[in-house]
Amino acid sequence: LATLGKMVACEMNPHIKDVNPCCRKKLCLAAGMSCHSSSSSCPLVTGIGNHLTNMDRMLYVPCCSRAWSLISSITAFTTYSFKSPAKWENQEYNLWPLEDRVTFLSRLGTPTGRITGRLEQMVPSIEPERLARLINITNTVAPASTFGKATDIIKKCIRDVKKGQCCQKSLGSNSLTMLRHPFLRAVSAFYYRGHNPNYDVFMLRPGAWFRAGAHVPKGMKAFDFEYFTNAPEYQNVMTGMFGNSKGCDKVRKCHRNMGDRELNIRDPTCLLTTTCHAYRNTSMGDESLTQAKFALDHHRFFGLVEAYGSSLLLLAHTFGLTLDKSHFAPQRPSFKDRCQELRSRKIKVNRTLCEASMRANLLDTKLYEYVHREFCHRLEDAGLMENTMVIKEMQESKLCGDIDFSDPDEFCGIMASPAQVTKYHEDAAECQREQAAKEAERRRQRQTHH
Repeated sequence: LATLGKMVACEMNPHIKDVNPCCRKKLCLAAGMSCHSSSSSCPLVTGIGNHLTNMDRMLYVPCCSRAWSLISSITAFTTYSFKSPAKWENQEYNLWPLEDRVTFLSRLGTPTGRITGRLEQMVPSIEPERLARLINITNTVAPASTFGKATDIIKKCIRDVKKGQCCQKSLGSNSLTMLRHPFLRAVSAFYYRGHNPNYDVFMLRPGAWFRAGAHVPKGMKAFDFEYFTNAPEYQNVMTGMFGNSKGCDKVRKCHRNMGDRELNIRDPTCLLTTTCHAYRNTSMGDESLTQAKFALDHHRFFGLVEAYGSSLLLLAHTFGLTLDKSHFAPQRPSFKDRCQELRSRKIKVNRTLCEASMRANLLDTKLYEYVHREFCHRLEDAGLMENTMVIKEMQESKLCGDIDFSDPDEFCGIMASPAQVTKYHEDAAECQREQAAKEAERRRQRQTHH
C-alpha cells in the first residue's frame, strides 16, 4: 500500500512529476529506517494515522496539502535528501539527482538557507562549480508556497473546516487506507512485535507486561491469546483510530484552544496533528462508531485485506493508476509457508477464541460489516464485480454475500468449520513429519562429519 500511495502522489501532482521523488519507484533515502516511510521516499504521502487516533482528520488534509507537504519536507525528508557521508556512486543519486532534489524542495517552498546550508555541509564536498549551480536553482525556482505562509494556509484551512467548508474540495479526496476483519487483525497483532503484552513497546503497562530488551522475572510465562483478547488496550482499535480522535486529554485541550476565534495559539496545526495512541483509548460507544463510519464513508479509497487483489483494482480505478503483475505479488512470500502459519491458524480455527475476540471487539465488528458493504457497492459502481479476480476473491472470502461479518456465530462458523479444522490438523501433522525428517538429516550430517 505504501508503494501504491507513492504512485497516487505521483499521479495527483503532474505539475512536479519531472522532479517528484514519489515518481521514482525504487528510490530509498533511508534504507536503515524504512524505504516506505515519508521521510525516505515520498513526503507527499503523509501517513498521519500510524496506530494513532486522528485517522478521521485525514479527511481534512486536502485543505492544507501544500503546507502539509512543505512541513514534512523541511524536516526529516530534507535531512535524508542531503545526508552525509554521501556515496555518490549509490543508485539513489542516479534515480534522483541532486539537481532534482533541490528543484523539488525549492518548488515546495523550503527555505533557501536550509537547502544551501545542507548542500555546503555535505561530505564529501560537492564540486565548487556544481555547488554554485545548485545554489542558483534555489534562487531561480519559483516556489509554490513559502514556509512563512504555511501557518497562514493552515489557519485558513481550519477556519474553513469549522465552517463546514474544505477549500472547495471534497472531504477525504486525498485519503486512502486498508482495513482488516477485527478477529484476523487481532490474531496478526498478537504475533506482531509491539502490539501485544509479550512485546509492550508502547509501555502500556510498565512492569506488568514484557518490554523488548527488559529482564523477564523468573517464573513469568508469556501471555496467551485469551489474555490478549480481554486486555481493553487492544480492543476496538479500528473504531478508536477512525472514530475517537478526541479520546485523550491533550487532544481535548487542543480543541478547547481551537475555540479561540482569533486562533491565537502557538501551533495552528494542533487540530490536525495532535493525536492519542489508539491503544490508550478504551472508553468508546456508539458515538465513536458513528464517527468512524462517517470518516471511512468519506475516504476516497479504502480496501480490505481479505480482498487484496480486488482492492488494488478498485484503487487503480479510483486514482487512474496502471498496475502490473508485480503490484499483486505478495510482499511477504514467507508468510505463505503453511508451517510458519500454524501458530496463527491454531487460533483461527478455535471457535471459542474467535467468538470471544469478536465479542470483545463488538464496535470493530460492526464497523467492518458496515464498511465491507460499502466496499462491495464501490466495486459495483466501478464495474469490477465481473472481473475474474474479483469473482474468485468474493467466492473465497464470502464477502459481498449473505454472511454477516459482525455475527460471531456466522463468521466463526466459517473460520472454524470442520473442513478448516481438519485441514489444520493435516498440515500440522505434515509439518511435524517434515521437521522430524530435517532433524534426522542434521543428525546424520553431524555423524558423518565426525
